[in-house]
Amino acid sequence: MENYYEHLLAPDGNQEFAKYIIGMLDDLNYGLVRVKINGKKVTNIQIMAENDKHTLSLEDCEILNEVIIDYLEKNEKLFADYSLEISSPGIERPLTRQKDFDTWSNNFVQIKQNSDKDFPKKFNAKLLGFSESKIKIFIENEKDLNGEYNLDPLMIKEVILSWVDKDPPKPNLIS
Repeated sequence: MENYYEHLLAPDGNQEFAKYIIGMLDDLNYGLVRVKINGKKVTNIQIMAENDKHTLSLEDCEILNEVIIDYLEKNEKLFADYSLEISSPGIERPLTRQKDFDTWSNNFVQIKQNSDKDFPKKFNAKLLGFSESKIKIFIENEKDLNGEYNLDPLMIKEVILSWVDKDPPKPNLIS
């Protein structure tokens, strides 16, 4: 099983459900990118996933939809009334796994922090990778911050790829 950051993977606190989904997707050779669950009368379950090429086709969505609906129907106590949305994470995708920070390095990201007195709550940076349990970034002229920094992944609320150049963000071939 991959090294996920649970608070990034399931930002609304549904880590137990996410663990079941991770297991199902691992068995099918897909990776879970994020799970979001919200709604009062009808629970909306949003699952972002990808294949090993960092994409998800309509066929892939259909496969995952069938497997997850089967699981939800067998475990009907989880959600009484729900809608399920399976999707690709898209170009401006969230980064939730340790490997994502290397896979998507050399691209720009938007970072939201929980709290850190040294950084603003929301800022942009160039992702340099992951090393020694830290996310490595480069900040240029962002609220008087310049240079390379190491961020604790546990202090981050969200990391999203940003499309800032004429070309979309691209994964590195190293992962």
